[in-house]
Amino acid sequence: MKVVVKKIPVVNKGLAPVKMKFGVMQYLGGYDTYYENLGYCNIKRDTPILAKASIMETKRSWTFDTMLETLEPKLYEILKIKPSTNVILKPNKRINVMIFFKPTARMRPFSVKIALQTNSNVIPLFLLRGSCIGMEFRLNRSHIFFGTIIQDCIEESKMILMNTGDLGSRFKWNVAKLPKDFQIIPMSGYCSVDTHIVFVVKFQPFEQKNIIEGEAYLEIEKHASLGIKISGACCKLPDPTDTIDFESFVREKQTRSVIIMNDSNAPWRLKIEVKGDYFSADQLLQVPPLQLAPCVVTYAPVSMNTDETLDTGSLVLKCPEENVYLIYLLRGKSLPPRVTENIVRRIPAKTKYTELLPVHNWLDRQQRFHCKIEWMKDYDDHNYDHKEVPIYSFVGNEKFDVPANSQRDYHAMFYCYDKWNFHFKVTFTNDEQEYQFYEIEYEVTEPEVIESIKLTTTVRSEICYPLKFENPLEYIIKLKANCLNPFITVKVPRLMPPQSYEYISIYFHPLLPCDESVIVDIYSTYMGLFPYELQLRGVPAPPERVTRVNAYLGNITEFSLILKNLTTDYAQFAIQVDNNCFTCPEIIEVAREDVYMLKVIFEPCDVENVSATLTASSITAGEFIFPLIGSCSLPKPMGPYIITRISPASISFKNIFRKAKTFNFIVDEPDSFTVNTSSITLNSKQSIVVNVNIKDTEQYKEEKIQEEKYPVTGKLIVYCTDPEFSHINWVYYLRGIFE
Repeated sequence: MKVVVKKIPVVNKGLAPVKMKFGVMQYLGGYDTYYENLGYCNIKRDTPILAKASIMETKRSWTFDTMLETLEPKLYEILKIKPSTNVILKPNKRINVMIFFKPTARMRPFSVKIALQTNSNVIPLFLLRGSCIGMEFRLNRSHIFFGTIIQDCIEESKMILMNTGDLGSRFKWNVAKLPKDFQIIPMSGYCSVDTHIVFVVKFQPFEQKNIIEGEAYLEIEKHASLGIKISGACCKLPDPTDTIDFESFVREKQTRSVIIMNDSNAPWRLKIEVKGDYFSADQLLQVPPLQLAPCVVTYAPVSMNTDETLDTGSLVLKCPEENVYLIYLLRGKSLPPRVTENIVRRIPAKTKYTELLPVHNWLDRQQRFHCKIEWMKDYDDHNYDHKEVPIYSFVGNEKFDVPANSQRDYHAMFYCYDKWNFHFKVTFTNDEQEYQFYEIEYEVTEPEVIESIKLTTTVRSEICYPLKFENPLEYIIKLKANCLNPFITVKVPRLMPPQSYEYISIYFHPLLPCDESVIVDIYSTYMGLFPYELQLRGVPAPPERVTRVNAYLGNITEFSLILKNLTTDYAQFAIQVDNNCFTCPEIIEVAREDVYMLKVIFEPCDVENVSATLTASSITAGEFIFPLIGSCSLPKPMGPYIITRISPASISFKNIFRKAKTFNFIVDEPDSFTVNTSSITLNSKQSIVVNVNIKDTEQYKEEKIQEEKYPVTGKLIVYCTDPEFSHINWVYYLRGIFE
């Protein structure tokens, strides 16, 4: 025990020594005189320090109320004051009063006055307060008696643990001396200050005995153990009133109703107890007087049985107040499980499909299932008599764990290469050979597009896509390809070795602009059809390289452009030029897969450079665009033109300008040459023939000899009267010969 010591100094400030005694004021000899002088009423000094508490028993307890006493030690037993005898305190001297507090048990808060007694006088000195905290636990019952209970039936009672102390504590029941017919709930826990714990005591006797009894001890941490005695008796069950038969598929439920007739004038409040692993019912049934009430019993087996191993149990309805006991024998037949679900799906060939199958665990522990996938071949044979079954796979894990009282999805992967109808059975079996299963029907249809491939290029340009194709089989397969688009060419290997891969070359060579989707079908022996989508985009071809030509003003230049017909048919091209300086045929035809040289004439209309675009369009062979650039030079002198007396020079001249112009014709040697026109107005592109002759004069004879010896030369000059073009001259050299 812990001792608390307090020291209080007392000083004598008088002039004479004082004889005094220290103590609790109510225990000093002059206490009564002190109170009489103060005029207080009489108080019974010998009243014991005792507190009584009454704890009411819980309802339906078979014991009377118990009076609990809380005994606290008396102050003079635990409170010591020194000096304890008379002492003489001299003037101006001090003495220390020592107070020793040594409690032996829990004490509630108290307060007392400490005083000194001198002669017959009592002088209060100070007030002393104290307390002692501690644990205090009580059980409201010391004995529980259940009486006589029918074998295998259950009866309950209650008791209360009360914490009336100042500290909480943990507790645990010691049931080593308690028969297994008794059960206490809860077995352990914690009880806080000023709270209580309700314990449920169950009595379920398993064999007939006149007396069944035992003791249980509640072990409380840092506190003395509390004991209780429990007893009861067991009698034999009465003979069953009837037998109720059940028949249910395993892991399903079946309910049966038992009609209870109350032939008395008092209402029955029947407690229902069901014995048996898979049988259940409500815990209470109320039957009014002289009426009927159904008692519903449910049979929910979780394992299969046979006629020799039926599930058995009993239904007991009891009303002790009315001495009513009704017993029925329960018997259940558990049939093999029905299919968990029938699944019907349409799946395209060449498509991987994952089937999610929920697997249920109906037990309170984890289960491991063995998974088996079976093809119900006999079921499918009537659909396809002797047709070869396509290659397929339907696989999943062989073992599968499911947590307790839950479900988990089992993943099964299905893949088939060709059209077919399949019927599968997927079974999940645990270690006790209990199982659940699914039936799955797959209608495999034509394959959908396996892959979408984008191909983009310009017209008349080729692009190649390498398509990887695998042969997962263990034997050689044959391949062939088909595509209806004329711009697609597929080069496919004819044979593929087993378990290998090859690249199939897909060429896209558009001749016309396009934006479309087409299908390429790859056919394989044993694996069927593989459709691929091609998203084709043919961009218009860029113009051809620029063609540059040069011509003298008034002359023409001819050049060739190359047109290709890459189709397998004759192609007709329409030719258009956006500048009339260039001329060519408007319609041409090109043989299939041939090259055509298009002749184009460039005739400048001005000395400036000109640009033009020649477009050759074909409905089948596409469009060709040729950029043209023509440059013009000033007219080049031409000739010489030979002129004789009998043969004049005929010179063709054309108005190459886009508008009508007036031209002047002059010769630089008018004495030797004459021209038939000196000025003329010509429309655009209009031509004339200018005749130049040798001039005949009277001096002909005199000059005859000289002319025969020396030919006459000169120039014909043509120019436009338009000031804008006056700087342009056409010069023709002339040579006259006299014969």
